[in-house]
Amino acid sequence: DVYIAPGALLHPMVVIDAEHGPVFLDEGVQVHPFTRIEGPCYIGKKSILLGAKCREGNSIGPMCRIGGEVEESIVQGYSNKYHDGFLGHAYVGEWVNLGALTTNRDLKNDYTSVSVMLDGKKTVDTGSTKVGSLIGDHTKTSIGVFLNTGAYVGTMAVLMATGKPLPKFIPSFAW
Repeated sequence: DVYIAPGALLHPMVVIDAEHGPVFLDEGVQVHPFTRIEGPCYIGKKSILLGAKCREGNSIGPMCRIGGEVEESIVQGYSNKYHDGFLGHAYVGEWVNLGALTTNRDLKNDYTSVSVMLDGKKTVDTGSTKVGSLIGDHTKTSIGVFLNTGAYVGTMAVLMATGKPLPKFIPSFAW
């Protein structure tokens, strides 16, 4: 259940665990030492995993750089999460850059279902207890940004760390 495309490069000290689903590493993927990949997982063309804890259920687009811990997330092409920090049950658009230690919550303290605010006015109950962040294309975060459970971040936003979780709704083009 492990497919490694021609031209993919796996360095020593890499673990690929396909016990719970297939792992597909596309053409030109580089997997650096001390990376763990759990299936099911897809890593897109020419993406680089740098000591990542790539938990189950990920789909990583082409030309991404992924480090830290990522779980059950979709990361579209040309996006970077190079450094430590947790990204779980999240959707990340194209050309996003998540600064070092950018982290999202994906579980509420009381274990109730997560609500998401998509329009800045009305919340929608997802019916799920695990929902991370929805991050729009071309968004950038600084070092140490904390995103709340079910956070929505619009397109081309620039987020700066505040030392506490940011609002659950951040409109497009916000600074």
